[in-house]
Amino acid sequence: MGNRVVYFFAVLIGIFLNGCLASAEIIQEFYRSPRAMGMGNAFTAVSDDADAVFYNPAGLALNAKTKLTLLNPKFDASKDDIKLIPTAQSTFSKLDSSAIQSIMGKHIYAGASIFPFLQMPYFMIGYLYSGTVKMYARNSSYPQFDATYIVDRGLVGGFGYEVRGISHKHWLRFGTTVKWITRRGLDKTFSVSDLAVADVKYFKNQIKGPNSGVGFGFGLQYEIFLTKYSDLVLGTSWQDIGNTSFGKDVNNSPPSIENNIAAGAAYKFHFRPNYEDKSGLTFSFEGRHLAQADIDPRLKMHFGMELRFDAGLLGEYALRGGVSDASLTAGIGWSYLDYLSVDAVAYSIENTNTAFTDREQRYMLQCSLSFEIFSNHARTAKQSDRRNHPRKYQ
Repeated sequence: MGNRVVYFFAVLIGIFLNGCLASAEIIQEFYRSPRAMGMGNAFTAVSDDADAVFYNPAGLALNAKTKLTLLNPKFDASKDDIKLIPTAQSTFSKLDSSAIQSIMGKHIYAGASIFPFLQMPYFMIGYLYSGTVKMYARNSSYPQFDATYIVDRGLVGGFGYEVRGISHKHWLRFGTTVKWITRRGLDKTFSVSDLAVADVKYFKNQIKGPNSGVGFGFGLQYEIFLTKYSDLVLGTSWQDIGNTSFGKDVNNSPPSIENNIAAGAAYKFHFRPNYEDKSGLTFSFEGRHLAQADIDPRLKMHFGMELRFDAGLLGEYALRGGVSDASLTAGIGWSYLDYLSVDAVAYSIENTNTAFTDREQRYMLQCSLSFEIFSNHARTAKQSDRRNHPRKYQ
């Protein structure tokens, strides 16, 4: 029975791959979750929280609470940013050739976002506001300046549902997501001749938009109960199907969001058979950006683990680790009664299509404040069945 399920997912992924256009450029992640990055970004099969709308909307089927999250600011920065803080004002007051030389070979990156949302059983909707700035100067003999500036704002929604699988111990979840985003920004390489006449006003004139675009995503999860303490979950998702563009004229539009196909598996071991208890150990494996050609396979493979344990009145703690972009990641998390949570992670990305060529280390921090409006005792039919008939899963 398990072989047939694996074969089903293999055929599905093959259909996805045949329907996509390959690209030789690295796909940038539209949204990075600190929990997912702590697990090496191997999150497609694990997705079971609000961030599932960005990774695999099928995970929204596991939600049973009506919850309002108003504050969840997230900050992201590069390790090189910290080194440049003492000289930042003088360096960036004028982006001329001397300023470029002072940051030669350093990755300047900063990102911030906030995503207030309303989450209900099987459904969620939120408003995303995010901004990203990235700069990199290379080739000191003939300087080139890579600049990325993107500001996104708009609605993001998703729906997930769960049905019985092939066996009474199997469950199939499916979900879809839609986002309406207004984007303003640029992603361009400036040559030495451009830099000779460039100033802050020049760079501002290169920014395109704001333009709006609509993106769609689809995801599946198939969960197999191995014992009353352990599960195997297979997952696949396709985000931004067909690419999400922001205007027909590529030269006068902000950068598009490239489609991202991912597939993976997760093994979950629960410390107690009560499914609503989140304490446990999870191992995950995933391939991301599977539709892209000319990319080092090591950059597509992601591995992760998460150890979660409940400390009672002291809250719930999580330790995470993994491998993303052929680099180690590490993260920690703390939450209290699902109202307050803090997550932090250190990770690295590769800025070329070959592993170990141009690695950039980053740090991410997110704090969230939520208010629970209503909660079902049993989140889905699966949890109720497992709690009432535990012997079936021994």
